[in-house]
Parts: sequence; C-alpha cells; structure tokens
Amino acid sequence: EFDIDNNVVEQTTFQETMTSLIDLVVPLGSMFALPLMAATVVMEKEGRLRALMRMMGLRMRFYWLSEWLYNSATMAIINLLVVMLGAAGGLEFFTRSTGLAVVLALLWSQCLVALAVLCSTFYNRSLTSYAGNSLMILVPAISCYVVNTSVASLSTFPVATFLFAPIAYFRAIHLLTQRGYPLGGSIGG
Repeated sequence: EFDIDNNVVEQTTFQETMTSLIDLVVPLGSMFALPLMAATVVMEKEGRLRALMRMMGLRMRFYWLSEWLYNSATMAIINLLVVMLGAAGGLEFFTRSTGLAVVLALLWSQCLVALAVLCSTFYNRSLTSYAGNSLMILVPAISCYVVNTSVASLSTFPVATFLFAPIAYFRAIHLLTQRGYPLGGSIGG
C-alpha cells in the first residue's frame, strides 16, 4: 500500500532538512573549487612553468586571460549543477528565486576566480596553497553558518564582515533561503 499523506509528510520533512542545511551545503559546494584553482596557478609558479612560458613568448595578459576563461567555465559548470540539483530537488531557495540564484551564482563565480588568483600570490608551494585556501573556506563557512542561525536580523549582523566576499555570499544564501525574491520576468523569477 502507498499512503499519499505519509509520502507528503516525508517529502516535506526532507525539504525542511535540506533548507536548513542549504546555508552550509551551497556555499561549500561552490567554494571547493577555490583551492584547486589557486593550487593550479601556484603549481605552475612552483614548477617554473610560467617562467618557461614567458621565455617561449607567452604574454602574461594572455596567460591570465586563459586562466580566467578556464576557471570561469569551470565555475559556471559547478554553479549550473548546484542550481539544477536544487531546482530538481524542489528546494524553495531555487524554485522561489531562480533568477536571483542564477545572478548570485554568476557574480560569485567571478568573485571566486578573482579570489583564487589573489590567493595564488601568497603561496610558493601548491600543497601549502591547497591547505591554506581550504582553511580559508572552512573557517568562514562554519562561523558564518553559526552566526546566520543565531542572528535573526540583518541589523545585528556585523556589517563590516561583508568586506570579506565569502561571508557576504554566505549571508546572501542565508537570506535567500529565508525569503524568496523574484527577479523580473527576464531571468525567470
């Protein structure tokens, strides 16, 4: 036998559980590409591949353009998968605010690519880069998740922390999880 009422209750419980975890899952799902992107640039610097490419005549603007294009395409695929999985799972974050979720994902992709390039300048070893950037993801993600679940209003949230882009992104995900913001008909809200 199949109980329709029981199935609806189980599905609602699953969606409520996923909605409460979305503040942690979505940012971490899209941010774990950061250590890989930064470690790749550091590995090229560590192995002196970049210097070799320069000696062979590669101009640095073309090097950075290719890095940006490759990393942007990678992030677009990752964010597309996150949005598609969220919409397929029926999570309200993606169904109520699809347009804003897509715009936020696109903006975040570019911010993450720039952050990876910036972070690559601080390291000389790829393993150190991977470990340092992984910590740079986990510490703000967990602390912001705790703050978001304990602080109810935006006015009590420490606004100066929005200068660090990952925290602003985590807060945006949290606010979109709590409310739906349809974005005009042009993007599909």
